[in-house]
Amino acid sequence: MNSAPATESRARTAPAGAGFAPWLLESLTRLSFNSWKAFASIFLLSLAVRLVLLSQVPTARIANGAEAENIGISLATKGIFGNPYSLPSGYTAHCAPFYPWLVSLVYRFFGTGYAGNLVRCGLLITAYSALYGLYPWFAQKFGFPPAAGVLAGLISAAIPIKRSAEVFLSWEEPYAAVAVFGLFLLTRRVWRNANGWGLAVAYGLCWGLAYYMAPALLPLQLAFCALHLILFRKGSALRVAKWWGVAFMATALAIAPWTIRNHARLGAWMFMRSCMGMALYVANHDDAHPSIAENEVLMRRAHPFMSRDAALRVQEIGEVQYNRELLRKTEAWIARRPFAFLSLTAQRLVYFWLGPLESPITMIPTLVFTVLALPGLWAMRRDSQRLEFWLFSAAWAIYPCLYYLVNYVNRYRVPIDWTIMLCASAFLYRKLESATLRAASASENGR
Repeated sequence: MNSAPATESRARTAPAGAGFAPWLLESLTRLSFNSWKAFASIFLLSLAVRLVLLSQVPTARIANGAEAENIGISLATKGIFGNPYSLPSGYTAHCAPFYPWLVSLVYRFFGTGYAGNLVRCGLLITAYSALYGLYPWFAQKFGFPPAAGVLAGLISAAIPIKRSAEVFLSWEEPYAAVAVFGLFLLTRRVWRNANGWGLAVAYGLCWGLAYYMAPALLPLQLAFCALHLILFRKGSALRVAKWWGVAFMATALAIAPWTIRNHARLGAWMFMRSCMGMALYVANHDDAHPSIAENEVLMRRAHPFMSRDAALRVQEIGEVQYNRELLRKTEAWIARRPFAFLSLTAQRLVYFWLGPLESPITMIPTLVFTVLALPGLWAMRRDSQRLEFWLFSAAWAIYPCLYYLVNYVNRYRVPIDWTIMLCASAFLYRKLESATLRAASASENGR
């Protein structure tokens, strides 16, 4: 992190007492010079804030997990990747495998009671804290001033916007965010020079491994392929298409074990998970609301994690058939009520980008950082960040599309939130630079 000496020089032109902006700019810049110190500062701040919040959470809420935790318990106690719902249902593909396997390790060592779940919460908090601590490094890798990454990390550490999702309602999102960062780095390399079939194989395998964690990333891989063919192709389109064909075959090879396992255990072919029918049904219905927090009545009626009747139905016909049954009902409802479906979809789009309207404590910071990120993204159009501009733009345009169709959950944005925070913080950082230069100029003129 040695890319900010010019900024440090400008920051030092402001005399002591010149104001808050020069002091903040110099503090961020100095902290960015030592990557380990920056990581530790952000990590410890985030850890402290979230541990304080965890201490206020009732014991019963910590001890009770969701579907991933139920699968983890089943793995730890029976060796079966299954039983995610309120009643035993056998083998499952409700969740992607990475996170339930990780949780199962916690339960094997610490038990499935309160102690094990407390460790699970600690692991979640540690994962988010490490993610925020990496923001300065993320910034440097994508052409932002490292000090802007420090600012993004400190803001994220101090303000747990995702609230309970960062404290005790654990899923795979912080790990998926790091995976997205790595895939972005690889994609940038591919766009610059996609030479060699070995790179195609490695690139495809990395995407396949990421799907064990976050299958919702699939549209991004397709979008990056299209952008490569349209904007960044060097040489013949046929050669680039062949290169991507090899990459997609490597991806298929990587996910083949899980695909074969799902067919063997559940009797159906599917892409990583089986729960799309269920997710669409509880989100698109006459009684549906855009946010899962407002949809508890429908969840208790139709979701087997909360509904005994639904869980009995899963036991009767199986997880795959239950999802197909709900998918048919959802398709019929959309055909019957297209405008209601479009209205719910539009509301979920607003929730994804601006935050839940019923929760100002979450909505206000989400809205602020989303708005600030827009000029930050626009500034990336220059040649030095052109590839990064298209990476981020594709992520913002394509990744959320699936989530516009299902209930809004605040954690769904986490895998790409770091791109939003870096753009917003880069914009704020430039404003700090401008304020510092004005303060220095005013000081010089006053002499």
